[in-house]
Amino acid sequence: VVGMSARPESARPQALELRSLLASAGSQADAAEQAVMGQYDQYQFEVNAVSARFAWIDWMLDSLSAAAFRLYPTEGGVAACAARWARTPESAGGSGDQNGVLFLTDQRLIFEEHEGDFSVALEIPLAQIEDADGEARQGPGLDEEHLTLKLGAGAPTRQAVFALKGPTAEEWQML
Repeated sequence: VVGMSARPESARPQALELRSLLASAGSQADAAEQAVMGQYDQYQFEVNAVSARFAWIDWMLDSLSAAAFRLYPTEGGVAACAARWARTPESAGGSGDQNGVLFLTDQRLIFEEHEGDFSVALEIPLAQIEDADGEARQGPGLDEEHLTLKLGAGAPTRQAVFALKGPTAEEWQML
């Protein structure tokens, strides 16, 4: 470099090569940083998803322990979420929306009303559920997840529609 300082035009190719090497090293460092940050972001996303699932399970267990009904000795809770039951005139107990908690156990589907005294407004053995359809719909002023259940003979109503506040209706449909 000292020898080339007397003739700057001879140092130009080496300077350009050095500038190119520095730019390449900078790009590689940026790419490595992005890869590490991407891995961290993915890890953080997965940790958040697991934490949210544990929080939901904790909420379900608290809701089951405070419910107006009791689980059968061999029954286990599967899912629960806040919901609004869009009752029709042919629904058990009349028409009009009802707010409460929708519970799914390994044996029954239960809707507990949370207006006034907590009470079981709908209880259906799983064998009476013929079909479940989950979909996202536009609700009053916001997007809602709706779960529509087609119920068989012996059920208190032929169809029940719930607007869910929590896990998606597709998850409930699969459950």
